[in-house]
Amino acid sequence: MLYDAVLRNLQTLSEATQQLPTEKKALCLTIPWRQISGFRNILVHNYLGDIDPLTITAVVDR
Repeated sequence: MLYDAVLRNLQTLSEATQQLPTEKKALCLTIPWRQISGFRNILVHNYLGDIDPLTITAVVDR
C-alpha cells in the first residue's frame, strides 16, 4: 500500500509541474522539468509494462 501511495504522490507531483508557468520554471533551471513531466506519462500510462520498484526508489532518493 505504501508503494501505491508513493506512485500516486509522484504522479500528482509530476502533474503539478505541468501547471507551472514557464517563468516560474525558468527560476530553477537545475530542475529537470521536462523529465518530471515525462515521468508522469510513464506512471499514468505504464508505457514500459510493470514499473520497476528499484526505479521508483531511485527517483524518490534523488
